[in-house]
Amino acid sequence: SSSCSSSSSSSIKHPCKTVRIPQNLWNAHHNRSSSAFHISDPLARYKKVSSSVQRRDVVDLHFQSVKTFPIVLSNVLPEKLRDHSQVWIVTGSGHHVDRGSHQKSGGVLENAVVGWLQSNDYIFTKGRDKNGWSGAVLVQGWNQ
Repeated sequence: SSSCSSSSSSSIKHPCKTVRIPQNLWNAHHNRSSSAFHISDPLARYKKVSSSVQRRDVVDLHFQSVKTFPIVLSNVLPEKLRDHSQVWIVTGSGHHVDRGSHQKSGGVLENAVVGWLQSNDYIFTKGRDKNGWSGAVLVQGWNQ
């Protein structure tokens, strides 16, 4: 199981093991259409966002919320793990979120995803990019 515990702290430093996020995991924001945000069905929204993702071992949760991501992960993650030994879940780090935005900064979605993965017995490691930012989680399977 993961050595990470979920934390409400948004600090970059975490006392758990992390893995380096590959640079090619990031999908430039201009590749993602913000029109996806207005799609009410979470799975349809996920499909719109993922149509611009190059890697097939990725679940990109951009434009999802803490309320909608469980619908996406419960439908998509088991299938991805059947096709790939490891799957990256991209949450974004929230470090660029405008203070006036409806979005919450500081990796709120990642913390919620980590809690969901823990409660569903998935084996995972939090990712960090070359600058120490979070924003993706590497899932290696689950305890069945």
